[in-house]
Amino acid sequence: MGLIRGLVQHVSALVSAKPSRCREHIGMARWLKTGALLLASLGIAFALIVPSAALGTITSFSCGQVFGVNGTSPTYSIVGFQDVSRTYLGFKANVAFITSSCGNNVSIPGATSVFPQAISPDGFMTGIYEASDTTRPAFVMDPQGNVLSFKAANLSGDANAYGQHPNGITVSTGGIAWVVGSYLTNKGKTSHSFAVQVNTSASPTIVSGSWISFDISVAGSGTARGVDGADPASVIVGSYPDASGKDQGFVLNLADLKAARQAAPQVTVIPLSSVATLTCSGAIGGRIHGISDGGRIVGVAFTGTVSGYAYWVDGGPWTKGSVNHPVCNQIPVPGASKGGETWASGVTSDGVYIVGQGGSADWVYQP
Repeated sequence: MGLIRGLVQHVSALVSAKPSRCREHIGMARWLKTGALLLASLGIAFALIVPSAALGTITSFSCGQVFGVNGTSPTYSIVGFQDVSRTYLGFKANVAFITSSCGNNVSIPGATSVFPQAISPDGFMTGIYEASDTTRPAFVMDPQGNVLSFKAANLSGDANAYGQHPNGITVSTGGIAWVVGSYLTNKGKTSHSFAVQVNTSASPTIVSGSWISFDISVAGSGTARGVDGADPASVIVGSYPDASGKDQGFVLNLADLKAARQAAPQVTVIPLSSVATLTCSGAIGGRIHGISDGGRIVGVAFTGTVSGYAYWVDGGPWTKGSVNHPVCNQIPVPGASKGGETWASGVTSDGVYIVGQGGSADWVYQP
């Protein structure tokens, strides 16, 4: 039994390993098939490594890089971008036809590249684009194609802010949606998360005075990576580095952030007592990239310095001040092996679909 257990652990490491750290939204890693071949040669069932609860339906496709998924049954959309001769084209595709079509291009007047990052259940997209002057403003696009552009330097009260990167957008309630993400300052040495209201009742506009810069645990710490739920029940998820520098997941109620809000240019520091922290059982760290209305969380769990796997886990509502180590469900990503990390990058508000990257292609998963 000891030998078998050792072999299984060795194969698990091969299957779930990741490359050296890189930005999750730039470049797909090269993937080897060593893990799969070793499984076959050893005759060990794949279920020994991936919990049976995770064995849903997974569909691979090739549309570039995928970041968000949302919609209302029966129509769901995936957003991301493609590298076409070093020009990045945004796309929005129907989940039902994703294996045969990458849908429509997402274009912004005057933009040379477009990088959609998330889509709300009612069809509002957010992300960044490259303008003709090579700057990269953030954007919100409504279903009619009207575009709002914004920069952290103009809203945060910090003239040195840049690198704004929206990662999530809520459904509109009363003509208002919330966008969350992160930005840089201090010449890239410091980052902060942000949350800002967008008026969606007409062509999208920023709600004056609604910008909140915030950190998790200590100043300059934490990245908001997703948001879901209708205000006032919206929930923000992301990650923050612990004392050892390893990322851990967090869940933050938007209502608690608003209650603690410091007006710009102040940065609100949210203590760990006001968030739920989450790390998958057996993992040394992780990042949460999305959450559904029902509390289904998706992201990446790190199992070593060069290994990690895409996961989903149920269990909400996640209570602030709690420390959680649930048994997460590893998503059986095709082609995942040594030399690459897999991660879930988004989940629909109803929890039906999860999208992600890594392995032999992009993928959409139905638990």
